Amino acid sequence: MRKYKPKNKVVRFNSSLMAKGPSDNSRRVPEVVKSDEEILCEKLAKRIRQAYIRERRRHQRAITGKEGKYGIKAMPRWDGGRDDEGVNRKSIWLDIARHLLDMKCLSPERFVQAQFVEKRPPQPPMLKSEAAWDRFLRFDSDAEERLKNEFKSECFVFAAQCQSASTWFPDYDKIALWRFVLKDLEVALSALFRFCVAASEDFGDVTAQFHDLALQEYLQDPHGYDCAWGENIPDFLKKEALNILNKLERTPTCR
Repeated sequence: MRKYKPKNKVVRFNSSLMAKGPSDNSRRVPEVVKSDEEILCEKLAKRIRQAYIRERRRHQRAITGKEGKYGIKAMPRWDGGRDDEGVNRKSIWLDIARHLLDMKCLSPERFVQAQFVEKRPPQPPMLKSEAAWDRFLRFDSDAEERLKNEFKSECFVFAAQCQSASTWFPDYDKIALWRFVLKDLEVALSALFRFCVAASEDFGDVTAQFHDLALQEYLQDPHGYDCAWGENIPDFLKKEALNILNKLERTPTCR
């Protein structure tokens, strides 16, 4: 006779009574919601940092004649993070950005440019000082008028140099004279002016020669140059500069 073997009883669990286990989303770090002011401050800090690096490199180039490399590597002392001494630093650029926001200023490129009017370049913390703000106010008061006068002056210099060159090279036509003067580094013309004239005449080799320096000059004060030089600046240079600033999450200027 076959012995009876009881079947294993199937135990059913009521899922509603079971403790909830961790979901997949529970392991994620909660997203920190930033205020509009914090976002604006971060955007401004990035533009301040890049403007400062450009001005430091420009200063070094003016003294040594060589392209500066300031800011190529991370700078924990100013950017934040652990420095070579093992000290955790905070971003100085955020502090400067907060200062500019407190002062209702959203023109970081012009503000930083104003700090390099002196012969000795300032250290980043100095940009938070009252003296730095006063320096900016003096610089800002006639910035656009100064740019307009610079453009008029360069037009005069260019025309005078072309007239002189015509006596040296009587066989040159206008195109040859313009190209000669624009490429003559002894002539007191800015890279941006040379670039603008070359672009207007489709001098491809001249525009290529002065492109990088012209872009750096324009980035010193994009809004100021747009107002003072207007349509004389090629649209493609404006767009290129805007793309650079957009990568830094550009915000509209206050002017």
